[in-house]
Amino acid sequence: MGIIYNEQTEIFDTTWPIKKNIEYTTNKDENVFHIPSPPFINEIHQFIDAVTKAKPAFQHTYIEIYGYLHRLLGRNFLEDNSQGYDIVRLPNGQLDFTSKLKSFYTSDNSYDNLYLATKQLKYFKEYINIHSPKTELYFIIRPTKRYGELPYSIGNNIKNKYTSKNFIDDLKAINYHILNLDTITKNRYTAFYNTDHHWRVEYAFSQLPIICDFLGIESNIYSSQNFKLINTNRQFNGSLTRRTGISFTTLKDTFKYYIPLFNTSITADYYSNNKIIRRRGRLEQTLLFTENLSFNNWDNNLYRICNQSENPLVNIINHNTDSDQKILLLIDSFSAPIIPYLSISFKQLDCIDLRSCNIKILYTIIDENKYDKVIFLYPSYYEEKLYCLNEVYTFNYPNL
Repeated sequence: MGIIYNEQTEIFDTTWPIKKNIEYTTNKDENVFHIPSPPFINEIHQFIDAVTKAKPAFQHTYIEIYGYLHRLLGRNFLEDNSQGYDIVRLPNGQLDFTSKLKSFYTSDNSYDNLYLATKQLKYFKEYINIHSPKTELYFIIRPTKRYGELPYSIGNNIKNKYTSKNFIDDLKAINYHILNLDTITKNRYTAFYNTDHHWRVEYAFSQLPIICDFLGIESNIYSSQNFKLINTNRQFNGSLTRRTGISFTTLKDTFKYYIPLFNTSITADYYSNNKIIRRRGRLEQTLLFTENLSFNNWDNNLYRICNQSENPLVNIINHNTDSDQKILLLIDSFSAPIIPYLSISFKQLDCIDLRSCNIKILYTIIDENKYDKVIFLYPSYYEEKLYCLNEVYTFNYPNL
């Protein structure tokens, strides 16, 4: 689904070049073996695949059947067609991604590659020192649903030598400011959706005062007196339920979001699908895509209400602020409920998701804007696409 249109939306430009055919280098083992399923499950899976290809309209029905069969068999794992992840049902019934299951009760994870992230961040720091030396660098470690050991006694094929502590210490040594939000000690799972791996909008919003204090900006605006919590009263089928069917877990979610109770004036440019979509108006008209509530299809992702969830590049101008700061935020989809509200605190907030935005765009806008702050809002594990910061050694580029 692309950008949704409301009365605040216009097509601003149709010539913006998105990233195409970029080849990522990798040193990962490509020989992946899934946890073995009973033979008749494999036969059903093959049948479902064949019928789904022939009749795409029946895909939802077969996803439901397949997920329900796994639940009946008591299987807590469901193989996913993504390259890096499978899905696990946690002991409390919540769904989460797990690293690709390579053999019975073993799983590779990417923590051991975290030193590669440090190398890329060192390169980025060197670039900033030369091209934008007044820019301060911040790294916010956003939370993950699971912390520590994998469930069901799943073991790791990789022995970690480079830990998160090593990662933090090394970044501090090269003058990154570090905030670790992945330190939830009580009621950890209440911070996340049952049917999705993302944190709830309510919990993400509760972290904004902490983030603002870390960034050295005023945080009092993010109080219950200044915002209203909107309960959509709509069942939220998260990204994992849409992969497993609603029968794989009995837990449900209801989606909620906040609107400000004070005047806001925003211009937001969303770069997507070879065009720029511009939205002007109040925060709830520009950065909150409430048009998603008009769709009743089973796989409607209400998480997209917040900043349309994932975008290669977003440029946000706040017309109602005394701040003159320009901020660049490097993100993944977890940032969706942070971006609309954090934009209130700055004059300009640009957001880049390196999984879908050309690295040349990143360095071009850094050179042009000379940001006051560049902020990474990333997990504490290595994901290759998030750390493609060294364009010389990472990419083979097509012509733009």
